[in-house]
Amino acid sequence: MVTNEQFTAVLKALIRDRGESQVSLAKKLGVSLSYLSKLTNGQRSPTPDLAERLDAALGGTGQLTQLVSTRRPAIHIPQQLPSPVNDFVEHTGFMHRLEQALSAGRSPGAVTTLVIEGKPGVGKSATQVHFANRIGWQFPGGVLYEDLGSRRPTVETLGRFLRALGAQVAGDLDVVARSALFRSVTAGRRVLVVLDNATDDEDVLPLMPGAEGTVLVSARTRLSTLAAGAGARHLVLPPLSSDSSRALLKRITGPARIEAEPVAADRIITTTGGLPAALRAVGDHLAARPHQPLGALAAEVHDGGVLRIANDLQHEFDKLYQSLTPGAATLLGFLGRTPCEAVEERALALLFENAEDVTAELRGSNLIEVSGTGLLLVEPFRSYAAQKAAGSDHDSLNAVVAKLVRWYLDAAVRANDVLAPGWDGEVFDHQIGDDTGSTGFVAAMNWCDSAIRPASTLADWASRSGCPTLAWKLALAFMPYFYVTKRWEPWLHLASIGVSAARKAGSELGLGRCLHNLGWAQLELHRSDEACRNFREALALQDALRDDRGRAWTMLGLGSVASEQGDCVEATRMLDHSASLFMQTGLPFGAAVARSLQAGAFTRQGHHDQAHQLLHQALELAIETEVRPVEGLVRHLLGDCHLARREVRYALVQLDRALALRRSTRQRWAEGEVQLSRADALAVLGDPKQSKAALRSAIEIFDELRDPRALEARGRLAALCCAVSADVDQHAHV
Repeated sequence: MVTNEQFTAVLKALIRDRGESQVSLAKKLGVSLSYLSKLTNGQRSPTPDLAERLDAALGGTGQLTQLVSTRRPAIHIPQQLPSPVNDFVEHTGFMHRLEQALSAGRSPGAVTTLVIEGKPGVGKSATQVHFANRIGWQFPGGVLYEDLGSRRPTVETLGRFLRALGAQVAGDLDVVARSALFRSVTAGRRVLVVLDNATDDEDVLPLMPGAEGTVLVSARTRLSTLAAGAGARHLVLPPLSSDSSRALLKRITGPARIEAEPVAADRIITTTGGLPAALRAVGDHLAARPHQPLGALAAEVHDGGVLRIANDLQHEFDKLYQSLTPGAATLLGFLGRTPCEAVEERALALLFENAEDVTAELRGSNLIEVSGTGLLLVEPFRSYAAQKAAGSDHDSLNAVVAKLVRWYLDAAVRANDVLAPGWDGEVFDHQIGDDTGSTGFVAAMNWCDSAIRPASTLADWASRSGCPTLAWKLALAFMPYFYVTKRWEPWLHLASIGVSAARKAGSELGLGRCLHNLGWAQLELHRSDEACRNFREALALQDALRDDRGRAWTMLGLGSVASEQGDCVEATRMLDHSASLFMQTGLPFGAAVARSLQAGAFTRQGHHDQAHQLLHQALELAIETEVRPVEGLVRHLLGDCHLARREVRYALVQLDRALALRRSTRQRWAEGEVQLSRADALAVLGDPKQSKAALRSAIEIFDELRDPRALEARGRLAALCCAVSADVDQHAHV
């Protein structure tokens, strides 16, 4: 038997004879200088692979390889991977991400560790085995595999690994000794260790190989120690996409059934949450029942039946649920039963003690996801969590949800007060002194964008669950946001909830304000008759209550209806009353809106001088109050007024400023309207190129918003192109 001393003697002689420095040799071998130094001093045992690389680097004749083969009579190269699943469907782009992480994580002489995380049933094990089979050829030292979910004692796993590598293992060696021996045997050997179903760091750390080894771990929770101590790279495996989910179902059941009932198939895919384990269970269920319609099964799984079919997945959910702390289990149950799909983290901090800690626990378990609207549970986890919380006190749950509604109400009031300061006239009282973060215009708009969906759901819940006052206030609170964005469908939906809730609450103040809100949404959709009826009912209530701020807004709406219907006299009268009431109640930007709309009515009557005077008054008020959407409106109308007075260059100055303001306040519909006016001004100035550019911009915006004015803009563009062409022909003829 050849000893380490003999090997190191030959190695040192070769290094000396070739004049090779240890620094340059370490670089050639791709190992650390420290590791090479230990090898040349007999502190590390050489492997056959390393001996071959040393012979090649030093131009030897195979002496080192021969010495190692003499020292170690047999070279064991285990290949322990299970076969990949037949119906494997790749998670879009994930294999490429794994390959990139593997390449980026490699360092000479170090151990490379990749961890695939993900929720139960997402396909971690199948993906891990598929990837390991793909890259196994890169590991000449062998591939070792262990399912840590089997809970085999680590000492036994190490013994099995060592024997597979050809090492002799004394029966009395404990875990620490076997782990050290395992690192020694695998050092420099380039082995791949595949560890499936890890539950914590202690499962993995004793099974880490020596230098040059690679570890591929799958785990349903984040292994923080492994990340910090071993430099592991963590990748979270997402659910399958809709297309990949459909492809998996087709492979299991055959394509005909899935293609015959596409709507039912989509419903099944949504309910299973893109989890391969759930999809396979459903597919096997269908394959065993060739005559069952997909629609019937879709209804069954939608009602929580997916876990009755996917028994293994139910078992995995149970194990994970049982490992949660009581606080995390309570929060999970709330997220499963709350009426809204997602909840903001800041709201959870108000509702639950130690919310930050339990939220981190659920995140670490990959049970909750972060969306643009907050934290959410997706199916089938949501149904499972609701099932677990079904026995909890219903009244307690309602009390927590009502508190959540109050949080969203307070946040909505704060955000919309940023968009239109003081617009409501103290209708709202701030229930909770929490900073929602909506401190600037853009932040307020972003918050409203994300909050509309949960707020609508919560307003509906509050209206149906004995909290109608909260419901109508929450529905009303978003009015400035809707006025700026013109998001018709959610505006109408939320405004309708508000009217219904105010009637239930018996609040005349709330009903008047909510009818006005609904009327404005209808007016923007050119449903003038409906808007007028709601405005008039609102005004009657507000007159009786002496709600002057409400009367000001409602008269603004009635004046706009009259203007749209061509009754300029009535429009002027109503808008004049509105402006006076706004000034009396201390809302000058409201007066600016009323005066600008009143000026529009004068413009339509041909009274351009009066319109011009009113618009300058409105502009002073808008600039004074610093409400940018209002200033944008006033400058747009002032530009139109200048254009009607044939003051085209003045018109273009105001329109350009209006365009900048509309863009900065994200009023896409208004941006399109300004571009139409700019196109007119530019055409009058004799700049058809820029006029066409403005029309094309308007068309793009209106197409995006599905606004029928895109057709009008196309007609104007075509007419302009024809006029330009005719001019060219005329000049050519001359």
